[in-house]
Amino acid sequence: MADSQGDRAQRRPVWPVTLLVVACAYLLSAVNVYGAVISVAPFFGERPSRDDYIQGGMAALTAVVPCILLALAGWVAGSRWGLALVFLPVGALVLLGTSMVAHDGDPADPKPTRAVHVADLFDDLTHLNWIVAGGLAMIIVGMVWTRRDSRPLPDERHR
Repeated sequence: MADSQGDRAQRRPVWPVTLLVVACAYLLSAVNVYGAVISVAPFFGERPSRDDYIQGGMAALTAVVPCILLALAGWVAGSRWGLALVFLPVGALVLLGTSMVAHDGDPADPKPTRAVHVADLFDDLTHLNWIVAGGLAMIIVGMVWTRRDSRPLPDERHR
């Protein structure tokens, strides 16, 4: 009985990790939605081009990668059910991104129905998402590496 209470006392609470992960996912989603919507906003009566719609849609779609990596980092840190809250903005980003990519541009544009290219994944509005995804990937590798190093060796467990 005393050992289980001692184990509980030594474990850190997980809810701060979950709160941080969910807050970062919502913040990243908000920044990307704002950038995507502003890129196609009809300022002064102009109609956005197909390139604008694709750029905004790709910003929303590529934001899914860091949000999923945030959830993975939270999972590695010990969070579980609270991470389901991360998938609300992920779903909204997918809906917004696919909706924007499906839009035709201004008919006066030279290519109002151009196809989406792989290079569109690396447009100006997506740079933040790829930088955050790279940083999160390094953090996750570091978390897994330190967790692996902190495990006792097989012959140390039986002593």
